[in-house]
Amino acid sequence: MPTYIPTASPALYVASQASEYSSNTWRRHITALLSAEGLWDIVTGAEQRPEFILDGDWDLRAGQAAGIIYLNLPDAIKPLAAPHLHDCITMWT
Repeated sequence: MPTYIPTASPALYVASQASEYSSNTWRRHITALLSAEGLWDIVTGAEQRPEFILDGDWDLRAGQAAGIIYLNLPDAIKPLAAPHLHDCITMWT
């Protein structure tokens, strides 16, 4: 059974089998993690980066989302995502 490891941030989803990464199961679990952390709207683009950022909160949250996605990818796929490490939207699509 997959395991959710709650941390301050980022959250990790540990697949019980490598085959879960090639199915929609992985995507559903990461969507749930991002939603639980309040980051899903950033990943989908529903929450746009504000034109004027006073406290950097959006950038911090976008970085957290990118970290969750990247850290939960299988090692074989991480090199493909690495160029987009700071762009959670591109990494997700």
